[in-house]
Amino acid sequence: MRYWHAYKFAFQGPKCWMNLLCGSVCLLIPIIGQIVLIGYLGEVVEILHRRGSDHRPEFDFNRLVEYMIRGVWVFLVTLVISLIFMPVILVVIGIPLLAIPIFELEEAGVLLAILVAVAGGMVVSLLLNVVLIPFYLRAALLQEFAGAFALGFIIDFAKRTWFELMLVTLFIVVTAIPLALVGYALCFVGVYPAMVLLMIAQWHLMYQLYELYLQRGGMEIPLKDPPPPAAVLTG
Repeated sequence: MRYWHAYKFAFQGPKCWMNLLCGSVCLLIPIIGQIVLIGYLGEVVEILHRRGSDHRPEFDFNRLVEYMIRGVWVFLVTLVISLIFMPVILVVIGIPLLAIPIFELEEAGVLLAILVAVAGGMVVSLLLNVVLIPFYLRAALLQEFAGAFALGFIIDFAKRTWFELMLVTLFIVVTAIPLALVGYALCFVGVYPAMVLLMIAQWHLMYQLYELYLQRGGMEIPLKDPPPPAAVLTG
């Protein structure tokens, strides 16, 4: 796994800055823009898988509908998995907070209960991100909803890459903090390119995870027709 290379990848190619700008414009549009950007990044993973890392996908505004169609499957899968995890998050956070009035805790007890609730919420959120990665890959590469829920693939993926899955999740969370601070420091406008950079790195790491999974004997995700050659910059 090349963790820092995932960030370097965002700055490779003659139109890298244009890609960051296009992604930032997408994030200015609530929900739909994010779905389009996710669809583009899903296509990036497919192109890298098909043609190797020397091919750098270019964001093409003429293909917004295609990006949106691919991205909507990832969005819907994320929504379903998040709803499944929601009761777990509520229980983990709610039990310590409910203990405050039930046991009439003093200041030290209240502080401890809050810390336990926050820590529990963070652990479950990290676990959710780990679980979502193979679902993301299935939805983005298959370009469909139902096929993303292949539990055999999900379990096999987790078995073969569980350690790297956790490291990738922690790496993204840790590097997101300075990126967010820099974005806010640039009069808030920098938040959007910072988020795009983070998402590019996240999806490139997912591409690396998928290739690592296949190297370890994993099951390949069947692909549809390849994106048009115009979507790719070589070298």
